[in-house]
Amino acid sequence: MLDLLVSRLLGGGKSRKELEALEGATTMLAGYAAKDFNAAFATMVQALRQIDNQERSNPKKRAKAFLYAEDTSRRYYHQLLAQLVRLLERQELSAHNLYHMVLGYQDALITCYQSLLSADSALERSLGKGVAPQIFCRTLALIADSAMVRMLRYEALETAQWGQVNRLYAQAEQLGLQRVAVAPYGGKEGERSIEQEFLRMQLLYLSQPECLTPLQIATLNDWLQRNLTVMQVDMELAPEAQSFVLGLEGFRPPTQLKKREEGADKRYLNTRPLIARAQNMVKQLQQGQDCKALSLPTAMTPRDALAMFDRVSRCWSRSHYPKRRDERQATPELVLLYQGVPTILETIKSPPEPSQSQASFSTRVHSRAGVSTVMVDESMLSDTASSSMWLLEDISSQGIGLRQHNTVAKRPVINDLLAVRYQQKLRIGVVRRIAMEDGRQYIGVEIVAEEPQMVQLRSVSGVTLEAIFAVGQDEGQRFRTLLLPSQFEPRPDPYTLLYKGREYQVTLSADVRFYSGGNLFPFSVVEQKAA
Repeated sequence: MLDLLVSRLLGGGKSRKELEALEGATTMLAGYAAKDFNAAFATMVQALRQIDNQERSNPKKRAKAFLYAEDTSRRYYHQLLAQLVRLLERQELSAHNLYHMVLGYQDALITCYQSLLSADSALERSLGKGVAPQIFCRTLALIADSAMVRMLRYEALETAQWGQVNRLYAQAEQLGLQRVAVAPYGGKEGERSIEQEFLRMQLLYLSQPECLTPLQIATLNDWLQRNLTVMQVDMELAPEAQSFVLGLEGFRPPTQLKKREEGADKRYLNTRPLIARAQNMVKQLQQGQDCKALSLPTAMTPRDALAMFDRVSRCWSRSHYPKRRDERQATPELVLLYQGVPTILETIKSPPEPSQSQASFSTRVHSRAGVSTVMVDESMLSDTASSSMWLLEDISSQGIGLRQHNTVAKRPVINDLLAVRYQQKLRIGVVRRIAMEDGRQYIGVEIVAEEPQMVQLRSVSGVTLEAIFAVGQDEGQRFRTLLLPSQFEPRPDPYTLLYKGREYQVTLSADVRFYSGGNLFPFSVVEQKAA
């Protein structure tokens, strides 16, 4: 199977024979994929490596074989990427194997293409006319795809990846190829440039993907491919217009332009044209345009699309770049985390019983700061509600940083509504940031409400449901709010709030805070009913 695929990918010479070889390889891969998709891709990766080793003395032949191999498998590659996004969005365990399969395929092709891009200027003679721009473009596209796939899992990009992409772009720029329009995958996917593929990775990184869902990251990646024609990499410094700087000789991502950073390897990014396009998307979504009409996936809600474009337009701006509002202090403590309104209600009804003997024990925990010893109150172990144990690493006036301590049945996702019991109090928070390190999840949680208590909410028709009353906080402002399940649909009529034997007539605000696992409804009290 492997030898036959290698021979068909290497087959060529005359135009008709090349087409027959490609068609034969495509048919073979389709046949393998129908029987065993994983084995088909594993065989393709093996074939690429074997060709790279066998044909070292013939770069033209290797180049044709590599291009054929990618063209042959491209349809399946797109299917794998789409499937990976769906599985990660749903937190399916099968995403793990698919993730490594996709990365293995990308890395194999990147290695093969890079072996052809020698440092000398005789690439056209060694590869054939017009082949070098295509290989540069495909290589940078695969590196950007690989970065995007790692971002889908909230994994940090390694310094070697930044060195790799910076070095390749510098080489293309030196050869004057960076803005040559090429159709690397034929007419169906349109023309693009080496510069655009280089920029895609930079802009994805600057979008703070750790604050986006997998579907939002993948959607943004596709949108950038269609809209990066409005941007370019500047060689001359113009600080009034530019927002970011990068060094082609370094191993670092782009950073904010804060001073006159100059040098032969420095390049600058003016993101204003791209921000204008993102803000235009915000405007259209606010006017009620649906996602399909805007060439966005139908799986994405207009609310999530609006949040994504609003955020990235700020991330690409020097003046509005989202920053941490205040310093966090290290306070190692083991805490309990509850996900979703039903589970939060459960722990409010039956909170952990305080230990009569003040019994506690010490345990050693690992954090980013190193190994610490923390005391654990035994009352935490008596909690009957569904919860998971996390390490509280740091705390600020508006948020906390948590590290996964034990096995979690379902990991929190971006925009998850949850409660955290720490410092002997229960607080309501929303997941704003995620990172994965060594198989452990780190989450940044914004505290949105405190002092949660169970109440009942009765509609004018007499239907009563349990709700959570809490004191909300936003930018230092405190307000009354109700936490209700995601499926709750408010009516315009007043409701009756029952709390500690008293009844209040209340109206729910239209300014609803939508989260995954429940929503926050600010409300106002119309009147207190007589006891």
